[in-house]
Amino acid sequence: MSRSALYYAAIMDLYIVLLLCVVIYVALCWLLHLPKVTDYRLKYVVITACDSGIGRLLALRLHALGFNVFAGCATREGVYALTKGSAPRLKPILLDVTNEESLQDFLKTVKLNLPRDTGIWALVNNASILGTMTSTDLLTSEDYLKVLDMNLLGPAETIRHFLPLMRKSRGRVVNVSCVNGCLNVLFPPYSASQFGIEALSGVVRTLPMTDLNFFCLAISLAVQRLFRYFFESESSDVDNVLNAYIHAITARVSKTRYVVGWDDAVMTWSMCYLPDFIADRLV
Repeated sequence: MSRSALYYAAIMDLYIVLLLCVVIYVALCWLLHLPKVTDYRLKYVVITACDSGIGRLLALRLHALGFNVFAGCATREGVYALTKGSAPRLKPILLDVTNEESLQDFLKTVKLNLPRDTGIWALVNNASILGTMTSTDLLTSEDYLKVLDMNLLGPAETIRHFLPLMRKSRGRVVNVSCVNGCLNVLFPPYSASQFGIEALSGVVRTLPMTDLNFFCLAISLAVQRLFRYFFESESSDVDNVLNAYIHAITARVSKTRYVVGWDDAVMTWSMCYLPDFIADRLV
């Protein structure tokens, strides 16, 4: 056999080994994340921004699965809407994540309704706003602070308040971000807040003292899907986002990141590894 033929055969063998490694890795990851936790009725979940949209749907879905849910609502109308249904394990409570007094009151109410020596299984930081949608030269510091206060400082403060309760159950936090946390797209205040929540999730997750599991959920990149996330309650995209939430909360070993939608996955990975001068022209 010629030298070139031997070289070609060695390259093909290498490709086969690499392919087998990828298949084994994917299979092991799938098996690792397959088992679910049990005793949903003994687990308590806190969700912010349950007035409408994803937050409300998630609260109702988790209640239907058997979880006990504390649903934070920014308005009395949101509290009333969740109170109307027959959901004995779903407790809507007024909550403004940007207000310290409101967070303290919310925490006190949660503690009063928790059984003795019981912790919080999952905290879902769902509250988020798009903020002012205009060009950079028209934005003010107030525009940035309003978005950062809700999208970044709100989750950080909520985590801080609930850490003691989550330590009791070795709970988990689901921080909701957008692929804007990896890509320079859409509006500056919103993108800045998403980069911040990505950093918060990554840093806190790796701190051994927290004794928790931290996960970051990324929603679809496409602008029309992003608007559906905020303003609609029914679509296939919303259902996919809900399924990611549910898996992050119910899996025995959850993923550290959920990218919802194949277009997000392709865009996120390509933008992370392409040179900046190419990536900046693609977004």
